[in-house]
Amino acid sequence: MDTSISLRVKDNSQQWGGNHSPQGERQNRRKQKLEALLQSIHVGDLEAARQAFIALVNFDLSVSTDPYLTKIGAALQSSNL
Repeated sequence: MDTSISLRVKDNSQQWGGNHSPQGERQNRRKQKLEALLQSIHVGDLEAARQAFIALVNFDLSVSTDPYLTKIGAALQSSNL
């Protein structure tokens, strides 16, 4: 007796929030901005880090409530890396 079931699933990432959905795209852009900030800090480029931090905060205001990113922003503002 064959008990297998055949299913066909239509990929509709817009509806489900996949990587190509507006939400997934927003998360990817936020990740890219955060990576740019961390890379600038890693190489010691203070001005690029400041610009990356401003771009990140302008893109996602909730970043300004994150305690770790708030400390990073304060350190960048005071040039205290």
